[in-house]
Amino acid sequence: MSQRGQVSVPNVGQWKPPGAETIKINIDGSIDAHNHGAGGGMVARDGDGMVLGAMAISFPGLHDPFIVESKALLCAIEWTTQRGWNNICFESDCSILITEMSNGH
Repeated sequence: MSQRGQVSVPNVGQWKPPGAETIKINIDGSIDAHNHGAGGGMVARDGDGMVLGAMAISFPGLHDPFIVESKALLCAIEWTTQRGWNNICFESDCSILITEMSNGH
């Protein structure tokens, strides 16, 4: 979900820029089963591919990939709100999250 209602699943391969007036936030989650933790990260880029910011966050004790990706998305939404960014496109490789958000859940 985005502030403009866009969610997309990226093609495997090269990053594709958003429209000229859009900021794309790529999010991802990762699980460390050995240490019983997880984390998420996000990178914000403009239409020229210029990195506007990046952030990483730890989610101790989580081990469900869907929950980790969902928490990363929520953190990304909060992050963009705090920065006052508008016209945002969020991109994730978590197909379950994309499907759920696209269906309005």
